Order: sequence, then C-alpha cells, then structure tokens
Amino acid sequence: MTFLIAMTIGIATGAMRSIISIVLVSLMLSLGGLVMLAMPGPWSLLSLLTALMGYQVGLINCLIVSLALSKRKGTVVTVRDTAKSPIANPSAMR
Repeated sequence: MTFLIAMTIGIATGAMRSIISIVLVSLMLSLGGLVMLAMPGPWSLLSLLTALMGYQVGLINCLIVSLALSKRKGTVVTVRDTAKSPIANPSAMR
C-alpha cells in the first residue's frame, strides 16, 4: 500500500513538470521517513525505502508515458531541431 501511494504521488508530481515540486516532495518523503525512524514503534527503514522506490517508479512511469505520447503525436523536439526553429534563429525565416 505504501508503494502504491508513493507511486501515485510520483505520477501526480511528475505530471506537474516542475523540478521544484519533484525535489520538495522527495524531501518531504525523506523527512517523513526520518521522523518515522526517530519515533518509537514498529517502524523500519524498509518502509522508507519502499516509499522512495514507489515515488521514483511513479516519476519514471510519468516520463515513459510522456515520451510515448509525444512520439505518437510526432512532436519530439531535439536540440538539433531547436537550432532550425525560426524562434531560435530569426534568419531562418527569410
């Protein structure tokens, strides 16, 4: 269950396409895991690692789906394509 919740959080964070949100959620998971380890009780490091792995899998799933959809639409932009763009190179418009 922890893995699925963390994976869902990873997918939702990856869909935002904001590096700040990805880093903040990762820090939040790490901080929550460290607090959990400091509290007395039946907690283990395995729960923290499971949550972090689920988060990473969610981010990777989001990236794979994004790449698959962009290839399907034919809108994959490479670095070489941006140099030919009229926006990046105004002299190409003439």
